[in-house]
Amino acid sequence: MTIVSKRLKELRSAKGLSIQEVARKANIFKKRIEEYENDVKIPSISNAQKLAGCYHVTLCYLVGHTDDPTEVIDVSHKSNKCAVLREEDFSEEDELLIRRSLSEVVHYMDWHENEKK
Repeated sequence: MTIVSKRLKELRSAKGLSIQEVARKANIFKKRIEEYENDVKIPSISNAQKLAGCYHVTLCYLVGHTDDPTEVIDVSHKSNKCAVLREEDFSEEDELLIRRSLSEVVHYMDWHENEKK
């Protein structure tokens, strides 16, 4: 059982939600939620983000990179690929949100790649 399927089951149970309720809240088919929880399928990044949002946790937590449901591990320094953005276009808060979002996506992609091996 992958950490994602384990955590999805734990989170749903802790919130006292049925699979149907999670499916409705996250706007994902019930069958797909069942497949994720039973380790039949790996969630797409879009569905992983929806589920993380539904449970109010980060993708970093969902894929097991941290045990703190609110922590995002900044990996922006690991990538040599970046978009060119003008600093004056973004406030400090915008920059923090962008870094956090990118870090979560990188963590998910790393996890997903490892699961395929």
